[in-house]
This record gives sequence, C-alpha cells and structure tokens, in this order.
Amino acid sequence: MKKALCLITLTISFLSTGVSSGWEYWQGGTTEYRWDTPYCEVYSRPGATAEQENRIENAVDLWNDIPTSGFTFVYGGIAEDESCFIEFDYDFGESSTILGKCLLKTTGTTIRGAEIRIAADVPEERMQNVILHELGHVLGLGHSISPGAIMQARILLEHAVTTDDIEGISTLYPCEDYPCNDCDTTLDKDCDHIADTVDNCPDTYNPAQSD
Repeated sequence: MKKALCLITLTISFLSTGVSSGWEYWQGGTTEYRWDTPYCEVYSRPGATAEQENRIENAVDLWNDIPTSGFTFVYGGIAEDESCFIEFDYDFGESSTILGKCLLKTTGTTIRGAEIRIAADVPEERMQNVILHELGHVLGLGHSISPGAIMQARILLEHAVTTDDIEGISTLYPCEDYPCNDCDTTLDKDCDHIADTVDNCPDTYNPAQSD
C-alpha cells in the first residue's frame, strides 16, 4: 500500500434535502471540494463480512497504487463510529436501482468525513467496482464521461482504474504539491514517513510532529 496527499479542483455539488444534518448526497455539479490532508482511514460498520472487507482492501490498494497521486487510503477494519466508513446491505427502497451512494461531511469546501452506503442487492461481480467508484467520490472525484472509467456513472465490471481516473486523482492530489513516495503501512500506518514506533501520533498524518 502507498501514499500521501496532493491537490485538484474537481467539480461537485450536493442535494441538501432529505439527509441528516451536516451530510450531503453526492450529485455532481459546480462546487470544489477536497481533503486538506493526504490521508483517510476507512472503516466498515459492524456486520460486514470477511469477503466485503477484502473487497474494501482491494479497492483501497487500487487507488493507493497510482504512483502520480499523493493521497493515501488505509482500511482500519470494523468500527461503530468513525469519520469515514462503509455500510453494507443498505436498503434504498424496493424500486431503487441504486447500487451505492456517497455522502460527504464538509466544512466550507473541505471534506472532513465520508459515508458510503452499498445496496443490499449489489451483484457479487459488481461489488468491487461499486466500492472502488464510491471511494473515488470520497476523494472528491465527480462522474466521468470517459468510456470505461471507474468514475463513469454507470458502473462496469472491470476492476481497474483507467487513464481518466488516474489523471483525475493526480490532478486533485499532485506529487509536486505533496509527497508521492511509497510507504509500508505495516510500519508507517499514516504514511507520513515516520515509523509508528517513534511517531507521536501514528494514526494521523503529521510529518512535522507538531502535536
């Protein structure tokens, strides 16, 4: 696994009706949102299966393996309350065709947290890409019109990011603004290039060790 942070201006907007306070449904649009840190630790809600957790880890690795991006995802396992989490088997209603949905919590235009909801009836062959796609929204990426892109509104079966996806995240979090060096998250959990054994806060990206 890899990474650190970077920076793009990606266009998104939100529908603010019918959702809990502070959370907005992703719609695609015209307002710029992004993380101001290079790191997001993702959890799954209690009840996730081992296979679902494996799918998350695979999706995290695919985003982290882009060498021209400085953003790092880390999967933290199962937890009840975290700022970034995935909830499986979500009921969107009997007539819904939604496979997944991303909600973002923001302060101004800065993303502070994210919730991914995965429908209960997602076909097994599409599960990997639904998670991969929704994690792209967590990064701040909108829907792509590029054929085959993982960020297309219509989720495909291929489990890979395309040139268009890579250009999106690399523009959002470019190496010239943030470090894109590989890191071993078994020794450096927050990927700030300070070993956990001496890091004053190993769960939070803080290369300056200022807290």
